[in-house]
Amino acid sequence: MDHFDDTVAQDHRNEVKKPRTNRSAGIHVPLAETAVLVILLLLGLLAVIGARVVSDRLEPGFPISRELNPAGITRVLSADQARALMTEASLLRGADGQSFPSIEWADLLQTDPNALGIFLLRSLTTVDYLSQQKDDVQFARDVRVLLEAAGSERLLDEGTLPADPMLSDAGGETGGASDDPPRQTRVAWLRQAVLTAGFSPDGLGEAPPLTGHLETMATTGLVPESGDTLVGSRSVSTVVDIKPDPALANKESWFAGILGSSDRSMPLTIRQVLYLDGQVLAASPVITAVSPQSEFILTMDVRHQASGTYQARLLALGCDGRGVYREIGSIRIPEVFELGAGDVRKMSLEPDAKDLYVSIPADTSGTRPFYALTVVRPDAPVAAELFDIDGTLIAHSDNPDDQWEALRGFGSEVPSVAEDMPADGSGHFPIQEPASQDFAAYARLLRPDREATEGQGIRFTLVQSVEVACDNSSPDTIYAVMGRNETGLELKGTDGQVYTRPQADVRLIDLAARLSDLELIAAGRPVDLYPVFDPEVDRYGLYLPSGMDVITLDAWASEGSFSNIAIVHEQEGRPPTPRDPGDPFALQGGEQTLAITVTNKLGATRTYRLHVLLPAQDQTGYHTVLESFPESYRSALYLMHVKQPHYVFKALQTDLTFDEFVDAQTFQDRSLVDAAHAPESWVVPGSPVYDGRSWKAASHDVVAYFADPRNFLNEQDLFQFETLSFDATTQTLAAVQAMLAGTFMAPDHEKAQAGVDYAGLVMRAAEQAGISPLFIAAKIIQEMGRNGESPLAFGQLPGYEGVYNFFNIGATPDPAVQDGARINGARFALYGRSPDEREITADEEAILLPWTTPERAIIGGATWIARGYIAIGQDTLYLQKFDLVSEDGLFIHQYAQNIQMAWAEGRRTYRAYQDMGLLDRAFSFTIPVFRDMPTQWPELPS
Repeated sequence: MDHFDDTVAQDHRNEVKKPRTNRSAGIHVPLAETAVLVILLLLGLLAVIGARVVSDRLEPGFPISRELNPAGITRVLSADQARALMTEASLLRGADGQSFPSIEWADLLQTDPNALGIFLLRSLTTVDYLSQQKDDVQFARDVRVLLEAAGSERLLDEGTLPADPMLSDAGGETGGASDDPPRQTRVAWLRQAVLTAGFSPDGLGEAPPLTGHLETMATTGLVPESGDTLVGSRSVSTVVDIKPDPALANKESWFAGILGSSDRSMPLTIRQVLYLDGQVLAASPVITAVSPQSEFILTMDVRHQASGTYQARLLALGCDGRGVYREIGSIRIPEVFELGAGDVRKMSLEPDAKDLYVSIPADTSGTRPFYALTVVRPDAPVAAELFDIDGTLIAHSDNPDDQWEALRGFGSEVPSVAEDMPADGSGHFPIQEPASQDFAAYARLLRPDREATEGQGIRFTLVQSVEVACDNSSPDTIYAVMGRNETGLELKGTDGQVYTRPQADVRLIDLAARLSDLELIAAGRPVDLYPVFDPEVDRYGLYLPSGMDVITLDAWASEGSFSNIAIVHEQEGRPPTPRDPGDPFALQGGEQTLAITVTNKLGATRTYRLHVLLPAQDQTGYHTVLESFPESYRSALYLMHVKQPHYVFKALQTDLTFDEFVDAQTFQDRSLVDAAHAPESWVVPGSPVYDGRSWKAASHDVVAYFADPRNFLNEQDLFQFETLSFDATTQTLAAVQAMLAGTFMAPDHEKAQAGVDYAGLVMRAAEQAGISPLFIAAKIIQEMGRNGESPLAFGQLPGYEGVYNFFNIGATPDPAVQDGARINGARFALYGRSPDEREITADEEAILLPWTTPERAIIGGATWIARGYIAIGQDTLYLQKFDLVSEDGLFIHQYAQNIQMAWAEGRRTYRAYQDMGLLDRAFSFTIPVFRDMPTQWPELPS
């Protein structure tokens, strides 16, 4: 900046020497050319003034000419006068009187006769001085104070100088007939004052009167307000009002009028400057006022400004030495963290911070810059805003709770989908580095207004990409999806490296056209949908009791303002009706659907459907079927009815409270988990090993989760409640073969025994026992393992070679004996319930004991299950695990201790039906009901 000062100052000195040279040489200059020269002179003077207020310091900035002026005035200041003058100048600027200008001035004021004029001009055009908005009378008094400090006495003589610049003689023809004398420049008045005081005015040049002066300064909405936060580069627009000289007020163009007239007046030139803490942040070019109002556009670029809080001021400075000032107030420039293309960074909003800013690059592959930032796994609610380079808000997202925020937006106009959709049709732009830094945008992460998170730190991961991937083996590991190639996905992690991984290794999370949450209020209270909302689940069920017919449905898009949400109410016999999110509306009785469609600005779309059942007044309809179930079951069962209208649901009234049922199931070894493959939180602390090497007692919360039927009223988990009677129409040989595929009982498996047709054996066992062959197959896989981990599947248990027990019947745990459970299972397969007596009863012969071949073990074991469980009412997988009907007493006759048995075997059954395309058959399901069930459904420990 000092170099700039020197250059401008040297130009100024050269210009003020030209008139002296011309006069001394007697050269005549035409009037029009003279006017132009004068204008250039004052433009240079304004440049000097503008350059000096850049730092608001009183420094010389350039070596002042030590030549004698034409009048031969050589007066300089003494050391005491120079010190007194500099002290008074500091006081006039609002300093404490000890903040002297640069010490260089002390030498110049004592040695250069031209230094005083320039020192006074700079002192009286700093932002500190002009911001005091003193009028011309006060200005004149301040000049007298400074000159008196410099040792002048002549100004004290009354009448030696006009009272102020406004009333002074213009110094020549005015060019008009008005009685109001034109206001001359403060610079010209100062020159006259310096000369009157006996000092050289040569450094100030000469200036004719102006055609107008600064009056007021109006600002538009682009000007920052006190308390604003600035990032990037922002345009500031202001309008300065000019009060013209009355004699020239009616001319079309002041400038043209001046050059075409015979007067010595000149137009007003203006420069506008914006300051932060007294330092210039932005300055306009010098412009000529050609109309009563002059508009200025400044560019405030704070990208390289240190973060902090600044006092901002705006000053319009005229070439007459006057200024119009406006105090903007406190402006905050935050620290901005830079993210590159595809960067993944863990960050946090500190407890004492209200927001956090990051810059993100643009995707420039389309006709408009496109921006994407994903806020992953915030541990508290967080909102996000996106601003372009000039501070314009282009997108925002504020999802409820701790949902992810998908911030997307176009810089400038939103392009059409047809023009800007990528050629590959993926719906996403490929990530690339911005073509220019000016394409950067700024994301602001902040605390939502509706959430009380003050004083709380909020952690999250920022991903600069549209698509995000989670590692399947380490779900906390997050990647940005950079692209795709022949071998898989190109992924960028927190280490900044790009990897290629098979898509099967990760879970893609695409938030395009997704809802982040659905909320429904009926009768003034929130209502739970089934299932719990998930952005990837697009169908939900809702049963509403009578009287809850006025509802409010609210929905949030994951991409915030980048997506549009449309709701349509559909009911048979009625026209579809649009509904606005958040507005209440009335429902008619019966079955109906609310379709919620999300469409983003790239054209991606997704529709969610909420199926609603409201009892009809005539008490007919499907709601009558659900009345045998508690209300907390009905939304789930209604959704299953919508998906599979042929399914039949029956309620089993247990007359037990849920708590006493769970307490009974947590007794000792009734419910076990494999501690070697389960989280520690699933195991009762200090539990002994009850079976094998790692089966221990399941914790109370785990038992409660698997015991609550409401957790499993969905397509695949529902089959643990399927009635297990044999049905030849759905339970075919092909379905059994599909279930056995990939297991040790498949013909192509390495462990399959030669000559054994497992699928055929399972079908024969099902037909003879009258139970589902899919249940038999699932039971064997559950007990033996998919790859035949138990030696009882091959007759290879040491000491019991040739003995089979595919169902682990009689394999009760014996912690005191190595492999005690399998040994007990082998002993049962040989001798039945009383192996010590080594005698097989007639009933045991009926189940083909001893089980010394796969055929005898599979058919005999199925018969034993049919007689011992299904025949007495334990005809579902759930009831075989949880004994609720046994005639010998509840909770006694339970087939397995594995708490996950019913859940796992039910899923295998579902997959077999799915593979065979049989899921739309009329299956029957028996679902237990308990008293005093918890309002909040049990969840698994993390």
